[in-house]
Order: sequence, then C-alpha cells, then structure tokens
Amino acid sequence: MPRLVASVWFWVWGGVVLLALVSALLLWLVPRWVDLPDSVLADPDFAAFASEAPVAAWQRVGGGKVEAIDGGVRLANDDPDVVVGIDQVIDLPRGGHGVRVTATVTLRDVVAGPERWQRPRVVVQGVTPDGRADIGGRFQLIDRVGDVGPVRLSAVFPVASPSDQARVMLRLHRTTGVMEVRDLEVAAAFRPATRDLLRRGLIVLWLGIGAAIGLALWWQSQNRLAATLVLAGLGSLALVVVLPQSVRQPLHDLLNAATGGRGIELLKPLLHLSGFAVLAFASRLAQPHRPLWLFVSAWLAAAVLLELAELYFSMFDADDFVDMAFNAAGAMLGLAVAGHVLRRRGRAATPDPAKAPGRPEIPEREAASALMRRP
Repeated sequence: MPRLVASVWFWVWGGVVLLALVSALLLWLVPRWVDLPDSVLADPDFAAFASEAPVAAWQRVGGGKVEAIDGGVRLANDDPDVVVGIDQVIDLPRGGHGVRVTATVTLRDVVAGPERWQRPRVVVQGVTPDGRADIGGRFQLIDRVGDVGPVRLSAVFPVASPSDQARVMLRLHRTTGVMEVRDLEVAAAFRPATRDLLRRGLIVLWLGIGAAIGLALWWQSQNRLAATLVLAGLGSLALVVVLPQSVRQPLHDLLNAATGGRGIELLKPLLHLSGFAVLAFASRLAQPHRPLWLFVSAWLAAAVLLELAELYFSMFDADDFVDMAFNAAGAMLGLAVAGHVLRRRGRAATPDPAKAPGRPEIPEREAASALMRRP
C-alpha cells in the first residue's frame, strides 16, 4: 500500500510540473495584446502648446512650465509643492481592454517628492461612467528619477472599468526637474479571444488539480482543523487572483478612503507576510510527519507562482517582486514557529525514564550515592 501511494503521488506531482511547463509555454507563445493600428490620441505632436491658441485636446493641470518641443512636450518644475502636467481624455473602441502607450522619455535633474506617487508620471487610467478614474492604470511608463534617457518605452495599461474612455496623464507631481516626452503614440489594445480561452482553460485545470491535491492532503492530515485552515486560505488567495479588477475596485476605494489614500501601500506587505506565515504554520502542524524540505520548497514555489499568476489577469511589475519577498519571508517565519511548537510538543510527549510509573522518584545525588555504596 505505501508503494502504491508513493507511485500515485509521483504521477500527481509529475502532472503538476508538466502543467506548469505547458502553461508557461502557451503564455509565451500566445500574444497578450493586439493593438489597433489607428491612434486614439488627439494632437500627438503637442502643437497647441507652440502657439497662443486655446488648448483643446490637452488640458493643463497645476502650474509650472509646459512647452512644445521638436516632436514632443517639455514639462519643467522648480517648486516641490506644485503639480505640473497635462491630461487628455481619449475615446476607446467598444470592447477595448487597455491602452498601449509608446514614447521617448528624457529626464533631467528630476528629484522625487517624499510620497511614492510624487515622481515623473506617464500614466493611463480608465474613466468610470461617473467621471472618476479607476486604478487599472496604476503602472507607470517610467518610474525613475535623476538623469535618464532619452529612452524609448512602451507599455499596455489595462482599463479595468466598463468604460469607453480613458485619461492620458503626463505629470511632474510635486516633483522638480524636467521631463521631455517625444513621439508619443497611444493605441487601443484588445486581449485576443484565444488568450481568454486559454486563460479560462488553464484556470479550470489549475483549480481542479489544486483541489484534488488539497483534499488528498487533508484526508492524510493528522490535524484536520489546521488542514482546513490551509485549504480555506489557499482558496481565498486563488479567488483574489481570479477576481477581475472591476470587482476589486470598490474594496480599494473603501480602503483608500479610510486610510487617506495609503491603505494599499501600508497593508499589502503586512497581508503578504502574515498570510503566508499563518498558512505555512498550519500546513506544518497538519503534516508534521513529512520532511521539512518539502514544506520549504512548496511554500517558496507558492510565494513566486502566486505573483506570476497575475500575468494571466493584469500586469507584472517591480512591486510583484517585493510581494514575492514578503510571501517567502512569511512562509519561512511560519515554518520556523511551527518547528519550535512541534519540538516542544515532542519533548512534552517523551516520558522521563527517572519518572516512569511504578518507580519512586529518587533525587539524582542520592541515587548516585546509593550506587557507590553497593558492594
């Protein structure tokens, strides 16, 4: 029977590895976005800023200096308390899922403000029906300071809200220095139908094999309560990853309103660290007879794969590497605490030979003296 169980687990984990390789290969081969050839940007050369005529397409934001240059625009700011920028609302074709922005960016003597968002920004955000901006475009085309470029950059900004409009923003948000943007191109982007079909199929396969492995491990667990906690936690993580941004948007809004706009920034590291610590701790208590290296390798893989899974649903950026680090640190912390608890339980469960039932307790010094007096 043990040999049969080992054989079954060998094929199960072999299937997981094979599915992971197939997922990665298809993710690499199938294009993520398809761009429309026509630009959706009005006045891409910023000609309106070269004259005294009213700026129709672009709207100025804040103060500072905005001027047209050869093939682009220059934003300059010398006051760290001022926002300098321009915005334009663009119309998206029906069914558009995102906006691709391509531009050549140059930074000179740029100094960021104290807050994380006070940096040079080239961003696209969807516009909800009530005129508000969603957070689908939290990814920036450039996120650097100092002297940079000129460098050609391109990125797709997902538009999370069910909207036919988006806002293109170029800003020095309480950031001093100069930012030049040339050869700006903005085009609507769509997710190919084959990509969506592939994503749904892989989601079903991964959830199915994950549920099967989880139930098998739950059945073999020595602590069913801890195993149930692990399965519920992993199921919640999978649900968070699968949920579309439009569903998560109200939760983000409530959190930001309650914390003055810094809720996500403050809570994300804590949630990643504590969540993985609790799950790793519970998994070790549920399966204490298995070797430690299995838990270490499994939770390190989960810490990385959870963030890589976002490639199927949104975008992967530098913040996801930070999330991986917090995931891994939390998992190792949970396993370390679980190991300490199991060692204490083991010592408590091991009987002391000197205090075995039916034998009187003899002080150590008296026992030694008695042995010395024997002939």
